[in-house]
Amino acid sequence: ELEAVFMRRSRDEWASRFAGSDACCHPVLSLDEAATDGHARARGSHVEGDSTLPAPRPLLSSTPGVRRRHMPDRRVAGAHTADAL
Repeated sequence: ELEAVFMRRSRDEWASRFAGSDACCHPVLSLDEAATDGHARARGSHVEGDSTLPAPRPLLSSTPGVRRRHMPDRRVAGAHTADAL
């Protein structure tokens, strides 16, 4: 029943409907959308380099996470499978 209700509107229509309310509601974003989302940018949730990726989490004061090397293009599935095996 709920699925039918949610299918009546697009993701963006639901987001617009909840915008400005006190409901804890945010659309599920693609990686590219999340990298440009105002809330995510304000929190420093992504790091930029050769590509934009989620920042290391959790944030630790004594041993902060760092991006150590170039990450493969996430659109190329299995780009480093042989290296991993």
